[in-house]
Amino acid sequence: ILQTMNTLATQVANGGTQTTTTLAASQAEFASLQSELDQIAASTNFGGSSLLNGSYAGQTFQVGPYNTASDQIVITIAASDSTALSVNSAAVSIGTVSAAEAAMTAVQAAISTVALQAAHVCATQNQMTSLSANLTTAQENIQAAHANLVDVNVAQATTQFASMQILEQSGMSVLYQAQHLPSLAQKLLQ
Repeated sequence: ILQTMNTLATQVANGGTQTTTTLAASQAEFASLQSELDQIAASTNFGGSSLLNGSYAGQTFQVGPYNTASDQIVITIAASDSTALSVNSAAVSIGTVSAAEAAMTAVQAAISTVALQAAHVCATQNQMTSLSANLTTAQENIQAAHANLVDVNVAQATTQFASMQILEQSGMSVLYQAQHLPSLAQKLLQ
């Protein structure tokens, strides 16, 4: 919308090609775009919270396991209506060539403001994505460590069991032979 407003202001600033009719039509379209900008700012919401009317300020997102500033992200989205961006009908118009030139400057400043706000929101989104990836990795590492502590190594346990069984059977065999040895000695002497 702001790009279209800038295009209209640029066209009107080219005074040599404008007539009273084209100036009036351009001004009507410009005013319509100002209203559309206000409508979008007023109606954009998520989860019942308005995002672009200036009321979305100081919202805290808990992104870590502790109630500390390093585990929270605070975001504020500034108002993005025509008044906040200084491109409302009271501030700018394109009814004349000189007004269109002033409107170009105001609209370009508004475009820069919106771009800065978008960059801030995107940077916060990227920060949340990185934190989410780090938390996922930490959770996987904790689960792997827990599994190493709790899970049984089946191959090692089976080997130990078989070894103990062989030792037990060998011991029983030696004990059996030791018990029968005196009787064998008596048989030989007889």
